[in-house]
Amino acid sequence: MKEQNEQIARLSQQFEKAYNQVQEIAVKSIEGSSNAKAFASLQQLVTEQARKQGQEK
Repeated sequence: MKEQNEQIARLSQQFEKAYNQVQEIAVKSIEGSSNAKAFASLQQLVTEQARKQGQEK
């Protein structure tokens, strides 16, 4: 019984660590997606400004 309780405790700790890692990966994924969208918007803005400056000349 004692061994089973110790094993349950170890497995619970491993589960908590794995769960935290999954959460961290999810947050990084969301942040990465957000950064990619922001970069695409910035790139589009710069491209549009470059076109406008080219047309003004």
